[in-house]
Amino acid sequence: MAEEAKNPSRDLPIAILGSLSVATILYILMALAITLMVPYYLIDVGAPFSAAFNLINGWHWAAYLVSAGAVCSLFTVLLIQVMITSREFLVMARHNLIPSWFAYVNSRTGTPLRIIIPFGLAKTILALMTTLGTLAKLVNCGYLFGAMMVASSVLLRRYLPKSNAARPAQRAAVLVRYWLVVSFSIAFAACYQKHVKWYSLLIFAILWICTALSFFMLPEVVKPQIFRVPLAPIVCSCAIFGGMFLIGSLGAIPVRNFAIVLAVVTGLYLVYGIHAADHHDALLATFTARHAEERKVTGAEEGDGRAAGAQDRKQPTSCELRRTSHSLSNELSQATAKGSKS
Repeated sequence: MAEEAKNPSRDLPIAILGSLSVATILYILMALAITLMVPYYLIDVGAPFSAAFNLINGWHWAAYLVSAGAVCSLFTVLLIQVMITSREFLVMARHNLIPSWFAYVNSRTGTPLRIIIPFGLAKTILALMTTLGTLAKLVNCGYLFGAMMVASSVLLRRYLPKSNAARPAQRAAVLVRYWLVVSFSIAFAACYQKHVKWYSLLIFAILWICTALSFFMLPEVVKPQIFRVPLAPIVCSCAIFGGMFLIGSLGAIPVRNFAIVLAVVTGLYLVYGIHAADHHDALLATFTARHAEERKVTGAEEGDGRAAGAQDRKQPTSCELRRTSHSLSNELSQATAKGSKS
């Protein structure tokens, strides 16, 4: 969604934090309302509000209204899933981690139809062939793992030097601290699920806290100017810890299924994605240099009149910039496909 925002470094954090705040407040108010409507031991976990209205005389009609709203919300969730999937795979296709054929953006709709249609059908088939509980737990594992990857990226980007030659000591220190945070989080979650002694949990918790706090001893490599995660080592470490704990609470079978999916995806990346991405980077450098040369030649032919006319020309709108980005993406994907065939 960043490329569709006018100022993503400012707008996206505001949108994310704002939507999370509103959703949190609504959930708290809903929990407060349901506990005031019926005693807590009569709350139906499967359909709390519908069951609560059925228990109140004269409010049976509200149960049908709430159920209809829940069904409508499912379509909203499905549309959000399609939007998220299309953006994720579009970026992957642009970097040739999956075949660049998927990176084509339809000029009329402005959407990656080559991603939306096949992956939408794949999701539909998967939903028809599995039970809702199994699919929900697998999706939860994916979301939690994705959140941990985002937290890991923020933490490593803040402290990890970009190259091995630059600050090798700090690079090793950051990686050791990061993997210790991950290891202690896994150990705590596993011990909690196995119902081990409380002092084992306390030991892993103390080690995790000390490791997370030790990041403050390292200098920051990247310092964002517009928006930065406050107390990044603590926030990111808590996200990793919470994700590991929640994944462990889902049970052994969902974790096993997700591990199988993750192993398959990792294998595809090692077999295809990593090599195709290297080819894409080389092609992108050539592609960028060629277009820069074309713009230089065009500017020389137009002469000084171009500079004078540029002052009167309006700034391009976000839609125009997005269409330009899509056209360049389509051209690059076609060039990548031709290069792969040759």
